[in-house]
Formats: sequence, structure tokens, C-alpha cells
Amino acid sequence: MKRRAFITLLGGAAATWPLAARAQQPAGRVYRVGYLMIASREQLLHLVKAFEDGLRSLGYRVGENVVIEYRFADGQLERLPALAADLVRLGVDQSEYACGHEGDHDHPNCHDQQRRSDR
Repeated sequence: MKRRAFITLLGGAAATWPLAARAQQPAGRVYRVGYLMIASREQLLHLVKAFEDGLRSLGYRVGENVVIEYRFADGQLERLPALAADLVRLGVDQSEYACGHEGDHDHPNCHDQQRRSDR
């Protein structure tokens, strides 16, 4: 259990590093973050809250200087390409991709799906 908590914490920290650097930029800019997860929102509500709390600790306020575009595949891997294309179409500044299934961190497909890219 401690391993999962560590991986989640590490992933969250890595996800926010680029945003922390941007937080020092002039006011008035609204950043758009795309967050794509395999599981459903209901399953991962605690992670969504933690992600938003982490952004808040860096000076971001959801709806004011950052907009988060969440996309959830509801456990259906085949939905990921269309959801990712939607985020690309929106022109997000930062994209976060996470497996998001509780207990799946040891599954090889989970590691294949965890991606993070900066624009």
C-alpha cells in the first residue's frame, strides 16, 4: 500500500513541476490543463481533489487562472484515442495522462498508459 501512495505522490509532484514554473508568470494568463484518466470520475474523485489541491498550493485557482479539462475513459481503453484527440483539439497548455485504476500500478498496461507531455 505504501508503494502505491508513493507512486501517486511522485506522479502528482512531477505533474505539477512545469505548472509551478509557470505560476511565476504575469497575472492575467489562464492556463488550460488536460487530464486524461482511464477510470471513471467517481472512482478517482479523491485524486481529482488532490490534483486541484496541489494546483491551489502553487497559486492556481481553478476557474480563475487555470481551467482543467478532465476526460475519463470509464475503464474503456478503446476510448482513450478519441478523448486524447479532444484535448489536443482544445489546445491545452499541459497534458496529464494517468492509468488511474486503484491497484493497477503493477499491471504492465498501466505503465504503458502513463504519459505526461508539455506543450
